[in-house]
Amino acid sequence: MGALDGYDRPAHELGESIRGALTVYVEDSTNGDVYVLTDIFGSSMVFQYASDQDIYISSSLPKLLSVLTSMQIKPEKSLKYAAMLASSNSGGLIDAPYVGMQVLGQFEYLKIQKSRLSSETYPLRDRIFEELRGYKTDLGKLRQLVVTDIANNVAAASEYQTRSHICHISGRLEERVLLAAIRKSGFEHVYTMHLAGSINGENAENALGLAGNYKYPVSGNPGYEIAMMAGEPTEDSRWRLHETAGLLLGPATPGLRSTNSLVLTAGFSKMFRDPWGSFVEESATQPSSQLQFARSIMGPLGNARGDTYGTLLSDSLITEVMGNIESIFKKIRNFNLPHDVKRNFLWLATQGRYLDGETSRSLSPYVARFDPLYSPWLLPTSWSYSKTDRARNYLPLDIISDLDMEIVSFPYNKAIEVEPYFSERPLARRRSFNHPPSDIELNWSNRPSFVSHRVTQEYSQEELALASRLGIPVRNAAYANTYRRSILEFMEIIDDEVLEECFNLSSLNKLLRNSPRRLADYRAMKMIHDCLAWYVQE
Repeated sequence: MGALDGYDRPAHELGESIRGALTVYVEDSTNGDVYVLTDIFGSSMVFQYASDQDIYISSSLPKLLSVLTSMQIKPEKSLKYAAMLASSNSGGLIDAPYVGMQVLGQFEYLKIQKSRLSSETYPLRDRIFEELRGYKTDLGKLRQLVVTDIANNVAAASEYQTRSHICHISGRLEERVLLAAIRKSGFEHVYTMHLAGSINGENAENALGLAGNYKYPVSGNPGYEIAMMAGEPTEDSRWRLHETAGLLLGPATPGLRSTNSLVLTAGFSKMFRDPWGSFVEESATQPSSQLQFARSIMGPLGNARGDTYGTLLSDSLITEVMGNIESIFKKIRNFNLPHDVKRNFLWLATQGRYLDGETSRSLSPYVARFDPLYSPWLLPTSWSYSKTDRARNYLPLDIISDLDMEIVSFPYNKAIEVEPYFSERPLARRRSFNHPPSDIELNWSNRPSFVSHRVTQEYSQEELALASRLGIPVRNAAYANTYRRSILEFMEIIDDEVLEECFNLSSLNKLLRNSPRRLADYRAMKMIHDCLAWYVQE
């Protein structure tokens, strides 16, 4: 018996109920139709690869590659995709990590009917877009849908059977939303708060104040016990560029799981504000503005570097990215959506699903991550606020107030972020923390151990000087010359034509002539090294 035996609602309604990175395969027992359902934002990406005779489908890239390998099919890696993801996390600017592979579009699901495959649109998309058009916007109603989703998401995550439930605290607004939702859910007794960094750090006071006020235990455990550096850049890049959903960026020193934990994240909080400022507004008219915007969201490799070296990405790749951005904008025009919505819509298509959405499973070998802020109604709710009110953080503060009127009134890290809100929407009173940090139950003994496989800890004077000049740990500075050397070796292996499609080789050669002079140079070397290392690895 299947988990959904007896389910008698339309398949699309099941898909529309998914919150977060999950894919469900469902067969209709009445007619044999098969559905591949994922969340409407496409956070759980569904990959498709067509051979001469068959179409292969999976939400797991490693498993899809394994099946293709068993069928003697070897897809070609996309260096363009790796360059885009390494530079800016904007995987959606180039669709898939392998040439010829496709990713199911956002707001879509798959239907397989008598060997015929088709992409269908979730009806919920049009309801969301109708709200975006402002035809019948009711801000209070929309925000209540978001608040209900967040509370339900936290409750569902809290019922997950695991050794520990962890919520990170730093005093930031989005983490206070999570804390308010935990209190609303009634599951606050199962959570331990994790404070990243020092208890004497800049943002620790209010984070510890919140924990102390509600007597939450505070732990150094982020969900894993051992963090490791392989000690060799190419090996480290395997950790940084996870392949769970296509070269996902994970932490530079991921943990080896010896705990079984669920960690709440808040990646979708970027929809509270404007992810890319005013660039989108200006990019629709002049070609120069379009190029500036494209380079901006393409990150460090796309931006010009003054007199030191020019843009590191090739003109042809920048042109291709500009074309993909325009395709996204064209969809917005075809849907008759407001011009202002471009910023969040573009972020959702190019970063939301490839970075924040996928964070919930990119670390799955180590810890389970879940983002309770995932709500299909967050996009229209955000755009029901004026641009000024979004900049003043009215949306997250309203959500916190709706979830828990008390917790919204405690001090914040940056008073300037909240003063306009409290001036315009005064509460009965502002509160101070009832318990000093000294009253908090602290457990710092379970912080992760950091293990380096570097054979020797002796660093040269050159490495020490470089670390000081760039303001980076000396172990990272020690990698700099290895990055340069490895990049040159990779460039000998990779066809010039492939390299020229991605990189401005003149600028790249200038970058590689010397040790990095600035932190930006070091980061560029690291990014290029990581994407080339992935490309040449078998």
